[in-house]
Order: sequence, then C-alpha cells, then structure tokens
Amino acid sequence: MKNFISNKKNLIICLMILIMIFMGTASASSIHKVEDYKNQIKLVRENLSNYTEESNDKIKELEKKLTNFERVKAKYEDDIAEKENKLQTLQAKLDSLEDQSIKIKELNNQVESLKSENVSLKDQNNNVANESSKTKEETSSNNSESSTTVHITNTGSKYHNAGCRYLSRSDIMVTFSEAKSRGLSPCSVCH
Repeated sequence: MKNFISNKKNLIICLMILIMIFMGTASASSIHKVEDYKNQIKLVRENLSNYTEESNDKIKELEKKLTNFERVKAKYEDDIAEKENKLQTLQAKLDSLEDQSIKIKELNNQVESLKSENVSLKDQNNNVANESSKTKEETSSNNSESSTTVHITNTGSKYHNAGCRYLSRSDIMVTFSEAKSRGLSPCSVCH
C-alpha cells in the first residue's frame, strides 16, 4: 500500500474517486431535494391556481352584489327624492294653512268685535224703544182708548203699530181697548 500511495498518479486517482463518490452522494441528495422543491412548487402553483379561481369567482359574486346594491341604492335615492318633493309640497300646504288659520283668527276676532258692537247697539235700540213705548203709552192713554186702532197677529201676544216688521205674516186691525182686553202687551220694537 505504500507503493500505491507513493505513486502520485495513484493518489490523484484515489482522490478523484473519493471526490466523485462524495459528489455523487451530494448530488443524489441535491437531486432529491430539487425534486422535493419541484413538487412543493407544483403544489404551490396548484394551490395558487385554485385560490385564483376561487378569488375570481368571489370577485364576480361581489361584482354582482355591488351591481344589485347600486340598483337598490338608486331606487332608494329616487324614493328619497320623491318623498322630499312630497315633503316640500306638504310643507307649502302647511304654510298656506297656517296663513289661512291666522286670517281665520283675525276674522273671528272681527266677528266677535262686531257681535259685541251689535249687542251694544241692540241694548241702545231697546232702551230707545222702551222710552218710545212709554211715551206712546202715555200718549195713547191720554187719547180715547176706543177710537185708537192697533194691529195684532193670529198667534202673537203683542199689539203693534201699522208697518211693524212683526206683521209680515198676519195683520189684523183691532181697537186698543180690544187688544188690552185680550191681555196683549205693546211690541218692544214699534211701541
């Protein structure tokens, strides 16, 4: 063996064989690792392809949902615009009604004022009529009761002077003494 090792040529050959064996072992291990990496890359590509397909399907589904959402959103926006228009119309009507309500209150106040004025005028008219009636009664009592004529109605409890507004339905001429004997009293408007 000394001879074998002493020979440089043999030594180089041995070293070469050892290197080749070492390289062969290392390259077999590397080849096996490369195959594993290739298989892993293939799996990753398949998974990526599946993921891409699923993602594309989800994207299409989301796009459909987005389209439907936009359609619904547009419908709601149209409904909102329509309801806002109706609200504006109703607000205008409400404003008009409030204006009319104010005018009605003003007119009611005027009516109440006129009613008060009318009551006051009626009281004044009644006072004047009562005074006139007293004066007429005094004058008529001084006149001959049998010769004075008054007017009565079919159903009334008062006697009247000619032309009194209460004689529009019936007008019967009688003497003053006859009206008194029937228990009739003088009209507050014309006496």
